[in-house]
Amino acid sequence: MNNPTPSANLWRIMLLTSAAFLVASSGAFAQPAPAAPPAEEQKKEEVITLSVYKVIATQGTGYIAKLATPFKTKQQIMDIPQAISMVTRDLIDDIGEFDLAKVLTYVGGVPRFGGELFQLRGSNAFSTYPVVDGAISRTVYMDNVFIDSIEIIRGPAALLYPNSQLTGVINKTTRRPQPKPMTSITSRVTDYGLFRVVGDTTGPIGKVGDGQLNYRLIGGTVRGDGYFTNTKEDRIMFHPSLQWNNERTSVMMAYDYQEITRPSNPTAVLQPNGKIFTGGGRKNSLFLPPGAAETHAHKGFRANVVHQYSRNWETRIGLDWNEMHRIGSVVLPLAVNWDTRTISFFNRRNDLLLENASISLDTNGSYELGGMQHQSTFGLSISVQKATTKLWTNNNFGGPGTRLNVRPIDNPNVNTLPVPTVGSFVAPANPGSRIRSEFSNFYFQHNVEVIKDRLLLVGGYAKFKDETGNIKDITSTAATVVGLNANLHRFGVVAQFMDKKLALYAMTANTQLPPSPTGILEDGSAVPGANGKGAEVGIKLSLFEGKLNATVSVFDLTTDGLAVFGGVRPDGQSYNVLIGKTSSKGFDGEVSLSLADSFELITNFYSGTVKDQLDRPVDDSYKSTVGLVGKYSFREGAAKGLSLGVGGYHTTGRVTSTGLLTYVGKPTFITLDSDPIVKLFANYSLNNKWSFKLELENAFDGLSPLAINAATLLETNIGRSLSFQAAYRF
Repeated sequence: MNNPTPSANLWRIMLLTSAAFLVASSGAFAQPAPAAPPAEEQKKEEVITLSVYKVIATQGTGYIAKLATPFKTKQQIMDIPQAISMVTRDLIDDIGEFDLAKVLTYVGGVPRFGGELFQLRGSNAFSTYPVVDGAISRTVYMDNVFIDSIEIIRGPAALLYPNSQLTGVINKTTRRPQPKPMTSITSRVTDYGLFRVVGDTTGPIGKVGDGQLNYRLIGGTVRGDGYFTNTKEDRIMFHPSLQWNNERTSVMMAYDYQEITRPSNPTAVLQPNGKIFTGGGRKNSLFLPPGAAETHAHKGFRANVVHQYSRNWETRIGLDWNEMHRIGSVVLPLAVNWDTRTISFFNRRNDLLLENASISLDTNGSYELGGMQHQSTFGLSISVQKATTKLWTNNNFGGPGTRLNVRPIDNPNVNTLPVPTVGSFVAPANPGSRIRSEFSNFYFQHNVEVIKDRLLLVGGYAKFKDETGNIKDITSTAATVVGLNANLHRFGVVAQFMDKKLALYAMTANTQLPPSPTGILEDGSAVPGANGKGAEVGIKLSLFEGKLNATVSVFDLTTDGLAVFGGVRPDGQSYNVLIGKTSSKGFDGEVSLSLADSFELITNFYSGTVKDQLDRPVDDSYKSTVGLVGKYSFREGAAKGLSLGVGGYHTTGRVTSTGLLTYVGKPTFITLDSDPIVKLFANYSLNNKWSFKLELENAFDGLSPLAINAATLLETNIGRSLSFQAAYRF
């Protein structure tokens, strides 16, 4: 008798789960709809009856969000024992950035490698990615054109979101089809020659059965010149979606396609004084020759079904499949010798295929028991991830049999670097590796309001399982398989005062990551999954009917098994090194203010330390951040329709290893010298059809590192630049 394989078991669970949901969603089990309450009661109870899983658009709502559902519960932000930031679509538009990492710099995050990877609370937690509509996704670069809002959960959240780091998780909520017809075209141009055009149309298709079918189509393109010499930022975005709604059920299906051609890695380099080297001019600071780029093609399918059995109980099932293929001939500065003022370039063919499939099932219900209000949430998620990595080194880049091309850093003449096409590389004896990971998470979380509007308790438990197979040579079928089992928990308490205007909270939780699907150690084995535990206490304020809100948290996080960038192996693959235990301690917070629908301000801050078990700094950690976005809108008079705004951020105490640098007396780490970055913007609504935006990026021409891979692999912000945007609504 043959035993079923892990894959067979996994798919059997998926099928059984889907079948169970369909049965449960059938009319035979649905309860009659309750009578509609009077209008005044309906408004009063809007927060209670809000669906946990149905998405509410944030476009046109301003900067401040009072409600959040990232913990899959019906709760106001004041009721949640954890720090949460909501980045609405209005705030995203005013920030004016199109990549997640760059948006996060204004709201308390720090880029990690660029693109979708991020850091929170000072820690260099190993690479994890945001979730999309609560489902695990994995891609390197994605334009946020199809995103409605971003939920930032600070602190451990792995009980509900497996594969999330200890410092927090980010949930990107997508734009959904709307029942009201709306169409817009937005164009944007920069003073360095980059053009962007985006179209967005949505509306009703018609009645289907007893429900309404709506559509949405978002698409766009970016072309022209990148800010830095020899760089591209070409993009194609295509996001169609359909959504069917009736009184109790919502079904959404969406397809995502993006193709982004850009530099593969951050390639600026550090000087011994901690400043990014710009000796050849700021636009030449990436050292990129012509032809050195990478294309990231992402395609995926998303679907979810939400069914409300009654006023208080509902279930959601989510399906997600996506893949990302990145390929290109890339040139990286592998080392800098500041004593001889030389820079060594390295060339390889990048070819990576990342595949992800997941299913999730969540059920939420609220009820009264023992005179107390209860809320239970339970469910599961199952994911399969596969990464095929083919990194082929050009061993003749510096001449026959010479891997490195060494140039004087003050005059590298990168345009003469011999960059071969992707198709001209010769496959090595070991053409690549493949890592496959299958993991599941079964969770239960319970909230109870012990004293109405005074005391809430939260408790949760999850069982996390993972099985990861690593094939070091894809010409072979031999795999090293590692299994992992972890018990996850989350406990919290919220004490409320002043009619819920003041809340004190405490929370403790743990997390467990699966082995990395792409990161390897120097011996070629997969980077093992890190684990950790954290605790935090905090205070939340919501005054003047929610116009002034504040959250301040003090936290203590301990992680075991983190890995940092170690270097590049002779075969061209980047590898990581384990650093053991790390400890992150500090405080962070956010303050938001809205006055008379004219003035909006959000500011955030973090201060803390990140140390390893020997009390040493941790590579690519940071000590403090501050960010803000504010806007004043003229509602009356000659300036009606005009709004003036400012945004800014500053990260300090960020350290990186000097391993790829050579100079006399170098320390183990360099502290980066980073300038405050400020942008100014003006929005003008001419009428209900035409609107315009003028944006001055980096008004004071400051220099600041963004993503960091190593001391010779940094992403830097662009210099002072001007952009103009026009939008037309049909």
